[in-house]
Amino acid sequence: MLTPHQVGDVLYYAAFVGGQALFILKRSAQAIRSKTNPISSRTQYVKSNWDVLLIRMAIEAPIFYIFRHYDTNTVLAFFTQWRVPFQVPQGGMTSFLLGYLSDSLLDWFGTSKVAPEWLKENIPNFQVLSAHTVATTTDSSGAPITIEKTVTVEKVTSETPKA
Repeated sequence: MLTPHQVGDVLYYAAFVGGQALFILKRSAQAIRSKTNPISSRTQYVKSNWDVLLIRMAIEAPIFYIFRHYDTNTVLAFFTQWRVPFQVPQGGMTSFLLGYLSDSLLDWFGTSKVAPEWLKENIPNFQVLSAHTVATTTDSSGAPITIEKTVTVEKVTSETPKA
């Protein structure tokens, strides 16, 4: 049997994942509208990035755990002597916003100039590098024609190729 605290953990984590899902929806919409990305649907985006999405969710899970089990001033005590004069309330909306914010900050930190290079290389990025489509039609004589198209987008790096 679950305790009331454990039930709260499950419900608040569902809200946290909902916030992450909203950020994923935002990213998939950006990918669909991009002129250089071959993604044409949100479903295709999730199918091609499911592994990266799960890794990022695992990286962000400790943020939820800290939020749920420690107050703000306890967390701040690890980094500074400054304290906030209020408490961040624990609730569904706060968990939802924290889920969105954590995914957004992880995304920003992965491309930020303040992040160390070794860390940026290890934060999974949402980049689809290729997409394959098949279209079937008929020519003027009625013969079937199948067109296969693969679009590849290469990630530009500043690194020199290694021999």
